[in-house]
Amino acid sequence: MLLVLTQPNGDLHCRFEISVEVLTVAISARIRPGSRLPDPSSFGWRVLSGLTSQAWTEQEGDMATIRLACERPVSNQDTSSAKDAIGGR
Repeated sequence: MLLVLTQPNGDLHCRFEISVEVLTVAISARIRPGSRLPDPSSFGWRVLSGLTSQAWTEQEGDMATIRLACERPVSNQDTSSAKDAIGGR
């Protein structure tokens, strides 16, 4: 989605932020003048946001970023391990 908006020979930057609860991926690039970020109602955006917990865009000047966040699922085993760790049953 972002690659088609980048300037010729431009760089694509990825940043991964990992926490206990969420993995966030930020993909950034300088985009061509007059380019527009993906429309949230487009098919591609709907597929992307359907595969993640959250998806959003940011633009500052000619630098555009797409951020994707995936929350870590909590299972019964994770919950019981947490309770054991704090002395609960």
